[in-house]
Amino acid sequence: EELAEILTKNDENGCVYRLLTSAEAENYLRAGTESSFPYAENEMENYVTPRYVEDLEIAIKQKEPSGLHKARGLLWTWTSNVSGSYRVIRGGSWGNDARFLRSALRLDISPSRRLEDVGLRLARTCP
Repeated sequence: EELAEILTKNDENGCVYRLLTSAEAENYLRAGTESSFPYAENEMENYVTPRYVEDLEIAIKQKEPSGLHKARGLLWTWTSNVSGSYRVIRGGSWGNDARFLRSALRLDISPSRRLEDVGLRLARTCP
């Protein structure tokens, strides 16, 4: 949220930046499909979660059915939703097995935790 506030404050066009809501993150991760996973559910064993730089370079080039590049499985996504004193993250990451890459999967973690496989996507609204 601090990054979004800094970007908003410094935007010359008056745009507002914010974290995605949990629902927006799920929709983004679904990438225009009804599927819970970024692969056909009967192909889980064929889905490789990138764990090394070489795999990551290949994975980034893969397109989701929506045309987005590798929306799921790279990083957990911070959302603006809170659950008690925890922040909701969505989507799974390269550090998880393929079964954890469900679009609807959400975890609650402390906002003070710093993990190498949790990132963010910002929404931008301009006047």
